[in-house]
Amino acid sequence: MRPDPEIIDSYLNGALSDNEKKEVELKITADQTFAKDFAMVLLSKKAAKEEADKIRKIQFDEIKAELELSINKPGKIIKFQFSKWALTAAASIALIMGLILFNIQKPNHELLTDNYINEKLTLLPVLMGTETDSLQMGIQLYNKKAYNEAGIIFEKIATKIPKALEYQGLTALQLEKFDDALVSFQKLAQNEMYKSRAQLLQALTLIKKGDKTHYFEILKAINKKDLSLEEREFIEDMGIRN
Repeated sequence: MRPDPEIIDSYLNGALSDNEKKEVELKITADQTFAKDFAMVLLSKKAAKEEADKIRKIQFDEIKAELELSINKPGKIIKFQFSKWALTAAASIALIMGLILFNIQKPNHELLTDNYINEKLTLLPVLMGTETDSLQMGIQLYNKKAYNEAGIIFEKIATKIPKALEYQGLTALQLEKFDDALVSFQKLAQNEMYKSRAQLLQALTLIKKGDKTHYFEILKAINKKDLSLEEREFIEDMGIRN
C-alpha cells in the first residue's frame, strides 16, 4: 500500500480511481490522524499556491503597467479577470475544507462496523477449562476461520450454553448469513444477562445486511451499563451519546 502522503497527494491531484477516492474519503471519516494529515497537506498546498499567486500577481502587474502605456484604462479588465480567478480558487478551497470538516464530524457507520468486526469479533476468547469440550473446539475452529465447521458445533450446544448461541450468530455473521445471525442474536436477547450484548450484535448485523431502518433505534435502546468499555466507545463513535 502506498504511504499516506502519496495517497493524499494523488487524491488532491485527481490521480486516483473512483474506488480509491472512496477509500480515501472513508478513511477521513474513520481515522482522525489521517484526516489531520489530509488537512495539513491541503493547507501546505494552499500556502504554496498563495506564494505562487503572489509571484503571478507581480507578473500581472508588470503586464498591466505595460498595457496602460498603450491602451486606455485596461487595468479594469485585468483586475476583473484576476479577481474572478482568485474568488474561484478561494471558493474551491473553502468547499474542500468544509467537506473535510463535515466528514470528520459525521461517523461512517458502515466503515466503523467493518472495523469493529475485524478488530473485536474475528477472534473469540479462549476459555480456561470452564466450559464444555465442544465449545472449546468450536472456538478453535472459529479462530481458524473454519466457520462452517464451527457453526455445526455451536448449533448443537446453543440451546444449553448462551455463549454458544452468541458464537453461532457470529459464525453466521462471518459467513454473511445475516438472517441466520439475527435469529441467533434475537434468541440471545431474551436472556437478560446477554440482552445488551445481543442488541449490539443485532445492530451490527443489520448494518452489514444493508438494513438502515432499525439498527440506530436498537443502538439507542441499549443499556450501555451492561456493556464493556470498548462496546460503549463503539456506540459513542456511532454518534450515540445518551
